[in-house]
Amino acid sequence: GLKDGRYFYDSLNQILYTAESQTTLQVAKISDLTSEIKELSLHPNENVKKIALYNNRMYVASSNNRQFSIWKHSPSLSGFGRPTLVINDNLPKQAEIVSFGIDGNIYVLFGNNTLQKYYKGQKQDWGYDANNVPGNDKYKIMKVGEEYENIYLGSKNQISIVSKDGEFLAHISLPSISELIDFAVDESKKTIYILADKKVYAFVYNY
Repeated sequence: GLKDGRYFYDSLNQILYTAESQTTLQVAKISDLTSEIKELSLHPNENVKKIALYNNRMYVASSNNRQFSIWKHSPSLSGFGRPTLVINDNLPKQAEIVSFGIDGNIYVLFGNNTLQKYYKGQKQDWGYDANNVPGNDKYKIMKVGEEYENIYLGSKNQISIVSKDGEFLAHISLPSISELIDFAVDESKKTIYILADKKVYAFVYNY
């Protein structure tokens, strides 16, 4: 799950959810170093590409035959129960789901740098334009949620900051690293922590 990106870290509660298989999740509590296995009940048309947690419900992004879907699972005694379909839409041409996140809206990032925004299952017309991505960078990591004021998109050597109206606010180049592995954002301190080259870097941003 970790190697193929099928995980979600709940930073507020310090819990890491990892899809160990299509129907099982490992739930690890970082605070006391304990973990347990939870079951995930899937719809026949559902396959686990990415996961996210919002309001204690597990959301699963699936794709099949040039379409993608997002399903919502409520908590159950054994894990997360039968799903409800939240979004069903066409994939952009020659692109798969890279990441998604939720803050009441659902944001879906695709491999061609397209970022779509949905509210109550309906695609929203908003200000994001993939043509404003500098160079040939391909975003592979997205940080978005209720805890963030903005959206953060990471590529191999760059992090872009996007408002939740879709406006690019800043592009931060990272020429000193070989490849970004992951990152975390502390908006209160305007600091981004970067994992790359087996090291953790911290830098203060401003825009």
